[in-house]
Amino acid sequence: MIERVTTEYVTVARNDGVYECFPDMCRTPGGDLLAVYRESESHEGHEFSDLVIRRSADEGRTWGERQVIVEGPRAGRAPEHVKYNCAKISTLPDGRIAMVVDEMLADPRSHAERWREVLIWWSADDGRTWSQPRGTGITLGLPDSIVEAADGALIMGGQVPSEATGKLTWRCSRSTDGGATWSDPITIADDGEFEHCEGSIIRLPGDELVCWMRENSHQGYPGYKCISRDNGLSWEGPFRTLMAGCERPQAGLLDGGQVLVTYRSNMRGRACGKQNMFAYLESVESALEPERPRQQGRIIALDHDSHEGTTDTGYSGWEQLRDGRILCIYYIKRDAPMAWIRGRFFSEHDF
Repeated sequence: MIERVTTEYVTVARNDGVYECFPDMCRTPGGDLLAVYRESESHEGHEFSDLVIRRSADEGRTWGERQVIVEGPRAGRAPEHVKYNCAKISTLPDGRIAMVVDEMLADPRSHAERWREVLIWWSADDGRTWSQPRGTGITLGLPDSIVEAADGALIMGGQVPSEATGKLTWRCSRSTDGGATWSDPITIADDGEFEHCEGSIIRLPGDELVCWMRENSHQGYPGYKCISRDNGLSWEGPFRTLMAGCERPQAGLLDGGQVLVTYRSNMRGRACGKQNMFAYLESVESALEPERPRQQGRIIALDHDSHEGTTDTGYSGWEQLRDGRILCIYYIKRDAPMAWIRGRFFSEHDF
């Protein structure tokens, strides 16, 4: 039986001269934990954007030296330069580790940006060495980590403005050749009313795929979800969830069969902002329930950004540890001039 533990935090990375943000995490086939995040000069990353990995061999208690996977061009070399936005990382059933990121073209003078392509780096040796980046041909933003469907296809989500309304939509592409080529995007959520983005897709024990998404109208609306029962070829929804103000959800399945979603709660308004990290726990049955009144889950607070100036926290990755506890990593400013990567250990019993 897992005992309730006292609140415990860990510093994954902190350099007060660099903005360290947008982390994700996976467990390697060899058992280590890998954390990927972006280094830049600010949240926006107008001047530079490097992708960095750190490794933990002791279940997240300590983290090794930074491993720079790619160093982005510095602004000023050209009117328009490459910017790496948000990286996600996942270990596939065949043992490969995939890191994906949305590559953007940014103008440092006007701060105008446009998505160019989703890139993938592959590692076959526990994340110690990586391939050269490979283009996918997919023009989507903020891609989700890759998940394998029941038919063996690889699924990767991403966002793009609707051609008809201009509102953000969430879509996914499928690969049936191990990630070498990708299909045209399939619509997951595009209702013409809400802004659906920053999705997280997981496969449930019955082989359904569920995608939790941020709603980006800046009105504090709850997160939404969609459900696929045919390996991502078609989707039901979007359906409202119990997670108010949900931004950048990160979903997964725990060893005991429960679904966990970590997210930033942002209710907007004058007194609210990018301050609070939450975790939501629900059953598989609730995850598959379209009607909000019939869903059932519990929410706990993981952290609060108490920075005296501009708060900024949120995007997260998590893994369940060998002792049953969970480690969630996220970026936060708190008592620092720049954002840094922090981790919180917690347990299902904390709910």
